[in-house]
Amino acid sequence: MLRTTSAAALLALLACAAAAGIAAARPLLGRRLTQDGAGVMTTWNVDWDVDYVPYPLVEAQCGDLITFRWDGRRPQTVAVIEAADGSAALANCRDAAPRTEPVPVGEYTEELLVDGTFYFVEPDNCELGQALIVRVNCAGPSLNPNAAASPAPAPSATTPAVAPAVAAAPVPAEDVPAPAPAAAEEVPAPAPAKAAPQPAPTKATPAKPVYTKPLPTKLAPAKAAPATAAVPAKPAPTKA
Repeated sequence: MLRTTSAAALLALLACAAAAGIAAARPLLGRRLTQDGAGVMTTWNVDWDVDYVPYPLVEAQCGDLITFRWDGRRPQTVAVIEAADGSAALANCRDAAPRTEPVPVGEYTEELLVDGTFYFVEPDNCELGQALIVRVNCAGPSLNPNAAASPAPAPSATTPAVAPAVAAAPVPAEDVPAPAPAAAEEVPAPAPAKAAPQPAPTKATPAKPVYTKPLPTKLAPAKAAPATAAVPAKPAPTKA
């Protein structure tokens, strides 16, 4: 009878909690993995430790956050493998790309912004089950609010409706003076170049007649040279 009463009380308590909306974090896999919020900017909280076999699968949206926290007895880290084949990826845990330095106590948060399947592992403990499969869907309705276009705000109920604008009555065409045509700016024609003044014609000065004094036509009689006597030539001697 006591067990029946306790079970009924527990069910009633759970029903009241569900009705009141109590449970900020919904457990997915016990204490190892929880989800805060829903829709845009969901935060996945991971208690980064072993005991994850079989490997859990997280269906996340673009813009979600995943936070790994650990407070272990040995240094741990968070590493990521990007591969399509899950079995091959988890078989090569030591080839994963580390996201943090190995420390005993740590916390790492990553924003999921790339579409695809990712394998978050602890390289030294992957075979023991310290791995998490995260499938990111960037085509879903939940998007990163920084990348999504913000919706237009709904009109307020107290905002008065705007009265429709009254169309202005058309003005008769005859009452509207036609715009005067823009007068073309007159460009003054260049002044004609002045012709160089022609030199005034010079009057030809008539040549003065040169009058020469005629020479006298009467010539003085020439004096006759005295006659010289002819000298007889000597005959040239002849050789015998």
